[in-house]
Amino acid sequence: MAELKPIADETYSLFGCLENTVKVTGDIVEGTGEVWCADV
Repeated sequence: MAELKPIADETYSLFGCLENTVKVTGDIVEGTGEVWCADV
């Protein structure tokens, strides 16, 4: 037996939807030391 109900209309926002899903470890601003040229 099953009871069918309408799905509740939830408001969804892109702002903050990925909160607490990424863990940053180390320095994300420091360079990697890789030498590259952007003038190619």
